[in-house]
Amino acid sequence: MFCSECGTSATGKFCWSCGRPVQQGVAQELKIVPAEPQTEVTLQDWTISLDCQAIVAIPAIRDRIKASASRAKSRLSGEKFLEVCDSFLSPLTGGVPFTVIAKISQPISERLGLKTGKSRTHFFAQPPGAVLVAVLCSLAENGQQIGNIAQAADCCTIAAALPSDVWSLRGDLRVSVRPATGGTTIEAEIVIPGQVYDWGKSKRALDRLFDDTIQLSRAA
Repeated sequence: MFCSECGTSATGKFCWSCGRPVQQGVAQELKIVPAEPQTEVTLQDWTISLDCQAIVAIPAIRDRIKASASRAKSRLSGEKFLEVCDSFLSPLTGGVPFTVIAKISQPISERLGLKTGKSRTHFFAQPPGAVLVAVLCSLAENGQQIGNIAQAADCCTIAAALPSDVWSLRGDLRVSVRPATGGTTIEAEIVIPGQVYDWGKSKRALDRLFDDTIQLSRAA
């Protein structure tokens, strides 16, 4: 320690140089302040995340998807359309229902490699979480039931069913959401097996998906 009067290094009760009493200092205890734990993901963080499970677990997001599903319109399925045709055209098929013909012919055509569909890629300026939620809401509102979600660190791929209607029987819709520089990229593909023409159904379905995603992701 040092003398508070002359600054000379000193030990004991008195300074050997000036004779003044040496004040005993109080040892300072070194305190280690632990790092603050990471806070939980907030409601605003989901917009930059691509973790579908974590995003859908947020109550506000679940409510948003439910609201979209409640707006789904009941459409005339392809099977129902064929049932209506049966009532008028059964004499032309010898009494064999069109639904039975379709169930037999579609798998055969599929094995022969017949299929139709379309694919499209689009860039969005919105963050991946906002785009992913917009895609889920669009699928719900259009009655496209999800069959599988494949989660990766840099991609989330959603497989959904394209309902049958008067234009075609059931098809498969696959949507991949990927982060990109300055935004997000969506790759969407529709495949309708066992059918050569879908009369524009695939194009219309992709138009709805991308139009919905543009509007809903901006509102996130």
